[in-house]
Amino acid sequence: MIPAIVLSLLIYLSGCSGPDAQPTLDPATVESELRAFEDAHREAIDAKSIEDILQFYSTDLITVTQGEPIQYGKDWLRPLMQELYQSYDFHEEFKLDNIKIIGDRVVATLQYSQKMTPLQGGKHMTQTGKGICVLKKSDSGTWQFEWNSYSPDDTQPDVEE
Repeated sequence: MIPAIVLSLLIYLSGCSGPDAQPTLDPATVESELRAFEDAHREAIDAKSIEDILQFYSTDLITVTQGEPIQYGKDWLRPLMQELYQSYDFHEEFKLDNIKIIGDRVVATLQYSQKMTPLQGGKHMTQTGKGICVLKKSDSGTWQFEWNSYSPDDTQPDVEE
C-alpha cells in the first residue's frame, strides 16, 4: 500500500511544481520553520488545546492509515482528540526527516511516538510509528499537513506505571 501512496504523492506533487508554482522555498528557512512546527504541535498536544491542534491540519487534509478508510478533511480529528483527552493523559511527538521541497509544498517522512496513560490509572501504552506527509502553507503563512499517511510499528509494549 505504501508504494501506491508514494506514487500518488509524486504524481500530485508534479502538478505543484509546474510553471504556475510559487518560487522555490529556501531549504534553511523551511528546516527552521518545520522544527518550530514540530515544537508547536507538541505544545498544543500537551496543552490539550484541540482547536490549536486542528490549526496544524489543512481543511482539505487527506489522511491514509492502515486498516482505516481514507479520511477527507480535518473534522474527524476533533472527536478523536476529545475522546483521547477524556480517557487518557496523552502526549505525542513527531519528527520530520528527509525533507524535500517541491514547488510550494514540502514532502517529508515522519516518525512519531505517542504515550497514553489511562486517567483511571493503570498501565500506560507507548505507540511508535512512521509515515510520509505533504505540507503546505496556510493563508496565514503557517505550515499545515495537507496529506498524511502513517502506520504504527508492529510492537506496542505496555509499560507498568
